[in-house]
Amino acid sequence: MSGPGAQDPGIQDPWQAMSTLVAGPVAWGAIGFGVDAVTGSGAFVPIGLVVGFVASLWFVWHQHTHAPTARPTARPTMPSDERGDLP
Repeated sequence: MSGPGAQDPGIQDPWQAMSTLVAGPVAWGAIGFGVDAVTGSGAFVPIGLVVGFVASLWFVWHQHTHAPTARPTARPTMPSDERGDLP
């Protein structure tokens, strides 16, 4: 990648981490809210919030510590007659 907006693939965007930390508790809290509405309980919203926050923390940590590495790409092969080697 090149150009003004290109980044090193090992560098993570801080807004991506922040949005993941917010989205986890929101999503799992909403799931807990739905379960609470069906069951009439009041315990699933806090459980969903905690599960979502822990899961999002793990996900951000995992992405940060396991950054993708650059892999060499295979060059396309051409038959020898297309390279001009054959008369």
